[in-house]
Amino acid sequence: MLDSAEAIAEEHKMALEPVLLQARDVGAAIVDEATERGADLLVVGLPYRKRFGGEFDIGRTVPYILQNAPCAVWVAREPMSEEPS
Repeated sequence: MLDSAEAIAEEHKMALEPVLLQARDVGAAIVDEATERGADLLVVGLPYRKRFGGEFDIGRTVPYILQNAPCAVWVAREPMSEEPS
């Protein structure tokens, strides 16, 4: 994933500083890192998944980031999967 992001940034002559974090609480770690680095923007991927019962599930991480990030946040949701009819 990081390699792909770096390639796209390089292709468009954009500066990118990818960071791989390991933490128990993903949302808090991302917000802390953005604060530490003085980030202007966070780009967050959101998988398309459903909970039991068919409801779309956004999880806990993205809402935490949206509520606590010190900068702008872009959320990119992956496309819905094709379900057999």
